[in-house]
Amino acid sequence: LMKVAAPISAVPPFPSSFDFGEYYAKLEAKRDEIKKAIQEVMGSVGTDAKSALDHQDGLSQMALIKTQLEETSQTSKIILQAVREKQHKLSVAQQNLNRNEQLCQIVSNLASIQTYHSTYTESLQKGDYNEAANALSSEGLLLNQLPETPAHSTPKVFHQLKCRFEESKVELEKIVDDLFLEVLQISDHSISINTVKAESVIRSLKALSLLQPRLVRVVEDSLIPFLERLFRDKLWKFSSKESNNVIMLEFSQDSEKEKEKNIGDIYRTLTELISFLSTKLDPVSTQNSEENISHLLGILLTDVLTEKLKGFILDECLAVNRLSAEINPKILTETRDFEDSMKKIGFFVESYTTLSDFVLSRDIHLATYNRTKSLTRARALAVEQNFDLVGVEDTTIEDSATSSFSLSHNLDAIASRSFFATPKCKITKNTQELFELVSKTLEISLVLTSRKAKEVLLSTCCDITRIYVTAVELKHKESILIVPQLTAVYLNDCMWLSNKFLVLASGLTTPSTKGHTAFVSLAIDIRKNAENYFNVSIQKQRAVLAEILAQCKGLADTHIEQRYKTVSRGFMQIFHQLKRLSELWNGVLPEVVYCLAFGKVVSALIDNLVRSALEFTDIDEAESTRLNSLFLQLKEIENLFPTKESTGLFVPSWNKFNTIGRLFVMPLVDISSDFVADKLPGCSAEEIIFLIHALFSDSERRRAAIKRISEHR
Repeated sequence: LMKVAAPISAVPPFPSSFDFGEYYAKLEAKRDEIKKAIQEVMGSVGTDAKSALDHQDGLSQMALIKTQLEETSQTSKIILQAVREKQHKLSVAQQNLNRNEQLCQIVSNLASIQTYHSTYTESLQKGDYNEAANALSSEGLLLNQLPETPAHSTPKVFHQLKCRFEESKVELEKIVDDLFLEVLQISDHSISINTVKAESVIRSLKALSLLQPRLVRVVEDSLIPFLERLFRDKLWKFSSKESNNVIMLEFSQDSEKEKEKNIGDIYRTLTELISFLSTKLDPVSTQNSEENISHLLGILLTDVLTEKLKGFILDECLAVNRLSAEINPKILTETRDFEDSMKKIGFFVESYTTLSDFVLSRDIHLATYNRTKSLTRARALAVEQNFDLVGVEDTTIEDSATSSFSLSHNLDAIASRSFFATPKCKITKNTQELFELVSKTLEISLVLTSRKAKEVLLSTCCDITRIYVTAVELKHKESILIVPQLTAVYLNDCMWLSNKFLVLASGLTTPSTKGHTAFVSLAIDIRKNAENYFNVSIQKQRAVLAEILAQCKGLADTHIEQRYKTVSRGFMQIFHQLKRLSELWNGVLPEVVYCLAFGKVVSALIDNLVRSALEFTDIDEAESTRLNSLFLQLKEIENLFPTKESTGLFVPSWNKFNTIGRLFVMPLVDISSDFVADKLPGCSAEEIIFLIHALFSDSERRRAAIKRISEHR
């Protein structure tokens, strides 16, 4: 029963606007009657469904109710179908009504479009471009209101109208563009405005929403280059001329005054220029309008002008104040007056105070400005590095380039001992210029009162040096590693800079913990980096000599003529290699550095030869003579050091090498007597005894000589 009754319960109430009230009332009554009958049956049956089935009357009554429910359900379906048909007819009628209204609106819009286009054509013929632009703009708005339909079903007239509009728009834009070029003309040193055409053209551009794009193009293509010339050529004298409704503002240099113009002259020139553009191009615009020329120019030019003016303000501070920590009140007043005049015409927004703030915080901006200039110059010096050399003489802290930094009195004792002396050597010209840049940066930092500004410039000194050293290293890395002279020059540059920064770290009268720590750290870093490169170069030179020596295949069998010639050629090549290296390093490196580096290269070679000589167990007379001759070939190496006596200081095994060369041809008696007299330096008693065993056959004389040497050891 509940399943049969469910569809009837779901039938919604009928709206009162339909003529089915009588049916609805009967349906409601029948539904209530059925519900009541169901309740009665359910009450009589009780909870025991099985006993209810045993009552015939109950079954008959339930069958009757079922039949009535089925009849009622059929009736409700008929009613619902009728309702749906009525709703569909109403919906179709409403759609037809909406379509008629839309068609009426389209017809009205088409008529207006035709009217506006006629107005556009007439205005264009009359030369009233402002009215033509307004009519075309209105036409475009109406065209946008036409219904959007798929391309294949779009009425042909819609397509024609839109094509006509686009052609008209392109035509008008070209005309207005050409007129705008006639209205505003910017040459190298002058700007002219046609005041008669200006108002109409500007209004037309606004109507077409083209004013800002056209101004952007003019600013980028003409006005910014004009401002560049204005600042670069210092065209701060201006005069105006008017003829045939054209007003021209001409700029030129003031030949009557030889002195440099100050920031006030620049402000007056810019005020005249911006006011001229604003008032002549847009005389009817309101001050607060966001579409006036001043506001648009302000958006496009404020950042460019601000950056240019900051540089002139700092130059003015340097020139007028002479690095004084005092803020020049005249500069501040002129800057504020300029800002106020720009705000009045809408060029600057009310909250704009960048230039005034810049003047008030001159210390920080001066430091930032010099940091930027110094970093740029350091990069340029690194890029332009061509290894032009200049000599530097022995200097102490008293006569160094840093004496202008007011070194503290406790350094006098250090200076007297030449603790910071720079040895005579050659460095690159660019490195010397870099330290001059560091010196100038420090000079500026000494007169600043702001601690933060001082720290900015102190860190700048380190940064420009790191940039320079790193950039040179990256650009010339291969050359520095391959060409010995460039390795030496790079070492000199870094050592010289390291020395200078140690002087600075020790000599400033107003110590800054950060500054001193940074200077010392920088000195250590660049010194270590240069030493690494130089050590690599030394290893390369030692490897070259080792390879030549390996090609000789040792010292054995030199009594054979061909073997002797091979080894002799190898020794000759070794000497020429060392001589060439000496020519590249000597005179460039400081003398002591040259001796140490050259000594390391030679030591590896000599140690190898000494080991080879001490490996012989039997040397005949012919071979000993040849070995002596070969060792004498390399004795010329001592001429490559500043003095012959200094060779043994920097090549520890040099004396042993010479002694072994002599032992090859010395008589046995002379060997024992010279050893007792300490005339065989470098060799121990065991080494001499070993060579005696190799050079001389067993005899009473050999045993006596060995005994004498053993007793004197």
